[in-house]
Amino acid sequence: MLIALEGGDGVGKSTLSYLLAKKIPAKLLSAPTRNYLKSRDRVDSKVSLQEHYDFYRNGIIEASVEIAHLLCNGDKIILDRYWLSTYTYHKLGGLTITEDDFSTVVQPTLTVLLQVDPVVQAARILHKDAGKVDHASLSKQIEIAAAFRKNVEDLRIPFILIDTLKHPPEECADIVIKAVTSSR
Repeated sequence: MLIALEGGDGVGKSTLSYLLAKKIPAKLLSAPTRNYLKSRDRVDSKVSLQEHYDFYRNGIIEASVEIAHLLCNGDKIILDRYWLSTYTYHKLGGLTITEDDFSTVVQPTLTVLLQVDPVVQAARILHKDAGKVDHASLSKQIEIAAAFRKNVEDLRIPFILIDTLKHPPEECADIVIKAVTSSR
């Protein structure tokens, strides 16, 4: 079982991923892996959009190898972001990307797309990253949420959509667990 949590910043991915990992229980991973992200600050600030995409796509491919190994060992995995984030953000940035770029990666059993009211989302982002927030990105969160939704539908990715404002974290976790167990 591989569950990927997706959505814009401040929608509750980290909170829900930790809770799911405890409740299921499952291994909590991020993709790209933390070791891969040692170069993240340099990449995020000093490379072209194409190089940025290549870095993150390659990190996802590397993480997928680790994921495949863990799944073969019978582990259950929760991912705080996966390939859909890389796909969505870079496509919004103007790159021409196809789903074939990720055809070799292990696909999630279920993608959980999280959303929240944009005002609440902005407040969460500002609270979490005060001082480091790119205020221009706050106004793009509605566009980002719409792009995630369009992409899961266009790419026919098995997903559920949860509004984290309407459901507290424990209830969100129960919704995900029920969705995964009922799809077996």
